[in-house]
Amino acid sequence: MPGLRDAIVEPARHASVHIDAALVERLIREIDRDRSSVPLPLLQVALKELWAHLRWRYLTLADYERIVNHDHRGLAAVLTVHAEAVVQTLTGPGDRSVAQRILLDLVHLGEGRPHTRRRRTLDDLRRSGDTPDQLERVLEKLVAGRLVTTSDGDRTATADEQGQLYRQVDLAHDTLITGWPGLAGWIAERRDDLRTQRRLEARAAGGGVLTGDELSEYTRWVAWLATHAGQALGASEALRAIVRRSLRARRFRRGALAVGLTAATTFAIVFGLTTRQLREEKTKTQRSIGEAAKAVQLIVFEVDDKLRTVAGASPVRETLLERSRDLLAELRKLGNLEVSDQRTAAFGKVAQADLALERGHLPEANTLYLEVLADVQKRADTEPSNTTWQSDLAVTYRKLGGVAVSASRLEDARGWFDKALAITKTLAAADPSNTTWQRDLAVSYDRLGAVAMSAGKLDDAHDWFDKSLAVRRTLAAADPSNTTWQRDLAFSYIRLGQFGGAAGKLDDARSWFDKALAIAKTFAAADPSNTTWQRDLASSYQNLGEVAMSAGKLDDARGWFDSALIVRKTLAVVDPSNTDWRHDLAASDDRLGIVAVSAGKLDDAQGWFDKALTVGKTLAAADPSNTEWQRDLSVSYERLGAVAVSAGKLDHARLVRQDLRNPKGPRRRRL
Repeated sequence: MPGLRDAIVEPARHASVHIDAALVERLIREIDRDRSSVPLPLLQVALKELWAHLRWRYLTLADYERIVNHDHRGLAAVLTVHAEAVVQTLTGPGDRSVAQRILLDLVHLGEGRPHTRRRRTLDDLRRSGDTPDQLERVLEKLVAGRLVTTSDGDRTATADEQGQLYRQVDLAHDTLITGWPGLAGWIAERRDDLRTQRRLEARAAGGGVLTGDELSEYTRWVAWLATHAGQALGASEALRAIVRRSLRARRFRRGALAVGLTAATTFAIVFGLTTRQLREEKTKTQRSIGEAAKAVQLIVFEVDDKLRTVAGASPVRETLLERSRDLLAELRKLGNLEVSDQRTAAFGKVAQADLALERGHLPEANTLYLEVLADVQKRADTEPSNTTWQSDLAVTYRKLGGVAVSASRLEDARGWFDKALAITKTLAAADPSNTTWQRDLAVSYDRLGAVAMSAGKLDDAHDWFDKSLAVRRTLAAADPSNTTWQRDLAFSYIRLGQFGGAAGKLDDARSWFDKALAIAKTFAAADPSNTTWQRDLASSYQNLGEVAMSAGKLDDARGWFDSALIVRKTLAVVDPSNTDWRHDLAASDDRLGIVAVSAGKLDDAQGWFDKALTVGKTLAAADPSNTEWQRDLSVSYERLGAVAVSAGKLDHARLVRQDLRNPKGPRRRRL
């Protein structure tokens, strides 16, 4: 092989260095055994290592034997040492993980045959969520280290330009696959995951939307990719896009199925029966009024309830409820409404208040609930024996308690929940077979337990949670197919897990959270479009991450928090107006930042805290009266300041403090 011989000998001759003939023959023989069609990069690696051992302008076979440590693999042994050294030079946050991902992506998995090289374009190697320029930076180091090669690929023509060259990336030599134990180990460890990834990526590249079975598999895969174990593979933007597109399509279909002809009829009545038509219509009879009132009942008690779990439906809900309110007001002018219609008007206002609360508008929600309370209280006082009005009164008390909790007014919250409990106890005792009242009783116990735990009264909290759990277990056992009761049971598990964490009983906490996760996983997998179940799943991941972090298991904590993050990102993107989901997303960012601080990764921590701060600023500005959001905003500033101080960036820490004092001021510079 004259070309290879010259490549070995000529540079040495020009440098007045003598190379032992036996060494030349050994190198040529070992390169010949390598199956690479481009042997030069492998030869360059060997010569680089040899020249590092140059003595007295003489390179001998003995020098080479010392380098390979008499390893019979020869060049493969040299390459192993070299490859490991290249990887060790990657010191940026996440760089080694990206390098591992690139190298794995450049291997074609043999089915019963040896693995081979797999040429990819630069875009093929890119993953959704990569930090700016990180892929290119890591790739340049791999190229400089002669582990991969790059070249311009074929020119792809488009309608409005002559074409664009696509950069091709390939492993420098097959010996990396066959002779580097590090890469071989990664392949063996990830073989099944790589096969799954490539099958799903190939399907995603085809576009369209996924079937129900495909969507279930894809959503599970995307959730797994968010864990620490899955980050080494990542997902292309095409894969994430097809999941988002399919989820939107499925939500649309399920929303249509949920509302069905009922919704169509409702829309026709609500939007068709304008004020003018009602006044001018000759058939303005009590029957017509009654039918219109029934349509409004349908919106308030059925349609709105179904739309609550459909992401992005908030504007539709708002319009429906406003039109329903206006229509009822018009109907009231035309004739006497039944008591049921008056109840519909009250609960229509409750639904509007619920929507305001979801958007973080506490004063508006509180005002609406108080208006409902005045009406319901009057009717309950007039008819103390009317269980419907008594039940409605308890519901209203709990709603007002929920607003008080959001505003951190725990004493007010306890007062409202106590009133609700007194009513639900009476109702449940009067008819133990009434599952609605039994469920309301469990909810009252749960709310009081949550208030007690927030006030640091752990023994009281545990007693309330135990009472709630006993009722919910009975209901869930009576009908395992009832998803509402199963979800309530999972919520009791979560409460007891939170109690265990607060009491320092981490094993107990983990056990309770595991039970809640099992339920959440079952329902979230059964219907990926149900946002309530998806949020429950994210909460379960988050809770287990908290336990792991308290136990000092940072890798486990990061894995759980990552899983929660991917679910919460999806929800927040689909419906940006839902402040609960955005608040959840900020909580995930915050926890990942704390894990990074604990691991000494201050740059990563700053990135996570910055994300939490961005969400926190938006929420706090939207409702300055929400004390929880204002407190969270302060916490984000404090975390960023602490990171800056820990990193020795005192000037930046001062900037953070200035920003805290003037949150509406100019955007803080990057730390």
